[in-house]
Amino acid sequence: MQGQKKVSRELHMMERPVSLIAAMLANQNRDTKRQKTPYRMDDFYLYQPMDDQNLPAGRYGAAAMS
Repeated sequence: MQGQKKVSRELHMMERPVSLIAAMLANQNRDTKRQKTPYRMDDFYLYQPMDDQNLPAGRYGAAAMS
């Protein structure tokens, strides 16, 4: 499992420059009347590890569904 986490982190670090460019291009072409908030780099992350994501625990989602 440690090897998989290491590979995931390496992929995430390699995608950061691409995410920056994607966010810049999206913000250049963004319609400010429709999308008030600018795009961020993390909107374009594909390989971000689950540990780094700001996600609530599963029990909170289950409580919201009931």
